[in-house]
Amino acid sequence: MKKATLIIALLSFSVYAYSSDPRVSIKEVTDSRTTGKFFKGLSVDLEIKGKTLDNAIGIMPPILERAVSDLGENLLKEESSSNGSPIFKLKHIEKNYTPKLQLKLKNPARNASEVNIKGEIEVYSPQNTENEKVLIKDYLDHSGKRVELKELTDRGIKLTFFTKDDFIKFKKKAAETRAKARRERRDEKEIAMETMGEAFAEMFNEAFSFFGGGTSDLTFLITDTQNQIYKIELYNGNNEIIKTEGTSYSGNQDNATYGFDYRKMLPREGYLAIYLATEENVQRIPFDLSVVLP
Repeated sequence: MKKATLIIALLSFSVYAYSSDPRVSIKEVTDSRTTGKFFKGLSVDLEIKGKTLDNAIGIMPPILERAVSDLGENLLKEESSSNGSPIFKLKHIEKNYTPKLQLKLKNPARNASEVNIKGEIEVYSPQNTENEKVLIKDYLDHSGKRVELKELTDRGIKLTFFTKDDFIKFKKKAAETRAKARRERRDEKEIAMETMGEAFAEMFNEAFSFFGGGTSDLTFLITDTQNQIYKIELYNGNNEIIKTEGTSYSGNQDNATYGFDYRKMLPREGYLAIYLATEENVQRIPFDLSVVLP
């Protein structure tokens, strides 16, 4: 099969979506159109400028609503419009550094000359208000139990976390429940309800997809259908953040499992901070841009 491949990068191509603060622009375009099956597609890098970023600590990957060529082709990949949980998607902003915001689109036709892209980018700027940060004090005492804090339950958020030892015990109980269900040819959740009660049965259901996985220093079972949790931090008794050395994720917004590895002994004195999205600390920045193809 005859193949024609073109890869071109357009640097600092500034087309601003809006003149007011903040401004979204096209920074770089990589056009890899080909008639072959591999390495084809269109990559568009965006950047945001403006005072909005001065107090921001994180930014989410762009959420695309539309990507259509001047030939009417829909170039939007299925995963491009998926929001997903912010907890691990949030890209941290540091001084004088804004993370790369890249869009991956389908392969345009060879005679396409322009693509219209429309969507939004979320910028996260915590205001340190009471309604956006939930503290779980004496956190180790809450391991293996549903965290019943009004700030979470009023938002419809269900959160349970386990230390490594507690999650191993939980998985063992779950394995025993499954084995009994197979022996008696009964529903697993029904057995869980009978043997360990309603709380265990609900957690059993939430952790179902993770039972075969590894065990992290802290494992969180979270139901957050509105993507309200933006960040989870562990602090020691001196109010210092314990840096994560590895993370894992499985599930979806209805039942998600998050693993945090610290590769050190968890501090006995400390607390967990759950950062929540509010109307004040999350700014949704729309963009509607035309990408000129080479």
